[in-house]
Amino acid sequence: LSSALELHPKNFDQLYIQMVKSGEKSGKLQKVLQEISSLMSKQMILKKKIIRAISYPALLMGFSFLILFALFFFIIPSLEPLFEDRELHAFTSCILFLSSTLIAHQTTFLLKIPSIKDLLIKFAFIRFCRSSSTLLEAGVPLLDTLDLAKNMLSQPTLIQLIQRARKGILAGSSLSKELSKSPYVPHFVVRMVLISEKSGKSPEMLRHISQIYEEEFDSSLEKITALLQPILMLF
Repeated sequence: LSSALELHPKNFDQLYIQMVKSGEKSGKLQKVLQEISSLMSKQMILKKKIIRAISYPALLMGFSFLILFALFFFIIPSLEPLFEDRELHAFTSCILFLSSTLIAHQTTFLLKIPSIKDLLIKFAFIRFCRSSSTLLEAGVPLLDTLDLAKNMLSQPTLIQLIQRARKGILAGSSLSKELSKSPYVPHFVVRMVLISEKSGKSPEMLRHISQIYEEEFDSSLEKITALLQPILMLF
C-alpha cells in the first residue's frame, strides 16, 4: 500500500505514507489507517472553524481596505493641488503627508499584534503535536517524526526551529532543550515535552498538548471574532 501511495506524491502527503509504512512493518495497518482518518478529520474541522470565524470579519476588513486604498492612493492625491499655497488645518496636513508618504515608499506596513501571534503559534503546535503523536504511536522514530511533522507548522520560522532541533538531537541534545532556545515555543510546550522525555510517554503527552491548545484556540478565536465584529461595523 505504501509503495502504491508513493507513486502519487501530489495526492498523498509524506506524513501519511510514512505512517502507512510503519503500520505495515508493525502489523498494525488497520489501527494506523484509523489514526490517519482521525487526524485528517480533526484537521478539517479545525480549518472549518477558522474559516467560519474569520470569513465575515475578513470581508469587512477587505472592503474597508479597498476604501482606504482608494482614498490614500487616488482621491487624496488628486485633491492635493487644491491645497497648495494654503494654510491647512493640522489634521488635513497630516492626512496629506500620510498619503504622500505611502505613495512614495509603496511599503506594506505589518502590525505585530500579540494576540494574533499567539493564535497562530497555538494553531501551528496543535497540528505539529497531533501529527507527531500519531507518528510516534505508529512506531516512527523521533528524528523521522520531526522531519515529517515539521511541515505541519506551515510557518517557515517554526519549520527552521524544528530543523535545528533535529540537528541538536543528532548531536546529543534533547528535544525539550532545543525547543527552549526559541522565543516562539511556549514554556508550557517545553515543560510538557521535558516531562514526556522523563516518563517515556511522548505520544500521549504530545496528544495532550494538542488537545489543550485546541480548547484554548477555540476560546481565543471566539474572543477575537467577538471583538472584531463591532469594531469593523464602524467602517
